[in-house]
Amino acid sequence: VVGFSVGFAVCLIIGLHIYGETTMDTWLPTHNRIVRLVDFKGNESRLDMTMTEVFKNDFPQVELACAMELIDGFDISVKANQQFALSKGMICTTDDFFKIFPLKVIRANDTKLFPGMQSIVITQSLANTLFQDADPLGKPITILDDIMGEISAVVADFPKNSSIQADVFTNAENEDFRFSQSCYDGKCWNPVDHYLLLRPDTDRALLQTNLDKILASGNYEIESLSYQKLDEMYLGPAFEYSSMMRGNRTMLWVFAGLGALVLLLSIINFVNFYIAMQYARLKIISIKKIHGAQFSHLLTYTLVEVSMSILMAVLLALALFQFMLPTAGYLLNYRLDAALLFTPEFLLLILLAILLIILIVSAFPVIMLTRFKSVNVLSGSKLPAIRQTGRNLMTALQFTISIALIILTFSLYKQIDFVKHADLGFEKENLVRLNFPYTFQKQAVLRQKLSQLSDVESFTFSSGVPGNVHLSLGDETTTKSIFLESMHVDGNFLQTLAIPLKAGRNFRAGESAPVCIMNQEAYSQYEWENMEN
Repeated sequence: VVGFSVGFAVCLIIGLHIYGETTMDTWLPTHNRIVRLVDFKGNESRLDMTMTEVFKNDFPQVELACAMELIDGFDISVKANQQFALSKGMICTTDDFFKIFPLKVIRANDTKLFPGMQSIVITQSLANTLFQDADPLGKPITILDDIMGEISAVVADFPKNSSIQADVFTNAENEDFRFSQSCYDGKCWNPVDHYLLLRPDTDRALLQTNLDKILASGNYEIESLSYQKLDEMYLGPAFEYSSMMRGNRTMLWVFAGLGALVLLLSIINFVNFYIAMQYARLKIISIKKIHGAQFSHLLTYTLVEVSMSILMAVLLALALFQFMLPTAGYLLNYRLDAALLFTPEFLLLILLAILLIILIVSAFPVIMLTRFKSVNVLSGSKLPAIRQTGRNLMTALQFTISIALIILTFSLYKQIDFVKHADLGFEKENLVRLNFPYTFQKQAVLRQKLSQLSDVESFTFSSGVPGNVHLSLGDETTTKSIFLESMHVDGNFLQTLAIPLKAGRNFRAGESAPVCIMNQEAYSQYEWENMEN
């Protein structure tokens, strides 16, 4: 019973993880009508911000449209009320965002959450951190030591099952609040995500036809234009520069297979245990049959006994589940929400699983009741033929599942080992990153202090780190366009990260010439024969 409880608890945790991943963004009442515009050919979801007005004015299928740019992946400093906090994300958007994604308004002085150009909206948790019980409305706020505005509203936090997570919202009508700009051939634009709330009776084919007309106009630097359903974003294809949270569909299948194997092994162990109990009681059952016990009576007794045993095991599994939940969340790097257990869909799934397990476990005792004769059991002359065959089959199945679990565990270990030890192109051991606002002015003082620390072998200043780059530059050759992920770095960058030079030289001290260092892939994109000139 304890073994089954442990297996069922593990399956509950895996099931909760899968359910949470596959129901992402369903907190929105209109989630099935929300789409994001994407350029599938260019692998882009961030498109020209001016498109929004086209969708509002020229698309009868669109009920609401908003532009939104989310930035995350680094610490976003927020200062207000002489308090400091770190935000997990920041969104530049318009009032229509809060109509498509209707977060509960906690505090506001206006029907518009962005009544002015300097308006900034924050979440309830951030407001509590900065202001405790004080009223934050109208108070000044500074973000990243550069964006200064006034708090115009406080909204509820995004729920856990939202693929969008942010604490700060800035007004996109204010050009100084916009985060990104792209330029090509003398033309510049602000790349953002576009979300549309479609009308209930929208003809999706006609919508795509209208999108094709925008592409054909040639007014925008895009290779294609289509839409992606909100329900398909989290587990769908990844787009370049997108900051939306994403899941891994392949890993969900791996976890589902792992859960199924664990549950099957637990059921087999329980069946073996119950069959052994039944064989130990065959003589008692035979005496009951001789004294007039009907098959229906014995069947009822067996079903009740199995059901009670399974229910007791499930109750124990729930206790183990609660105990294991924090550790499981840490191992999965996922915020497991126990409240999902009580959603109608998940409860129904659990009840159906319990019923199926009861039927499977009960099937073997029922077969035994129909296969043996009381006289043979009491005389010891013959036992049911199912005994050896059934046990051999169960044992073989147990070994098969155990081998499958070992193989699966080994595969997961190899994947994790690859991620931990893959060659990233730089030396990551003993590296420490300190985050400063990009407006930080006391670099010389910091250099002097760091150089005095005996434990610091080398240090460097850069505008980003590998895997977290915030500047993209465009260029073109005679045959193609090239986009380069770029960072501003000093002459110690290569030494500090132990990045070897394939060719050429490092930056020279005090050098003011327009020089750069590029990686091997960027060099190959230009198709140069050598580095001369």
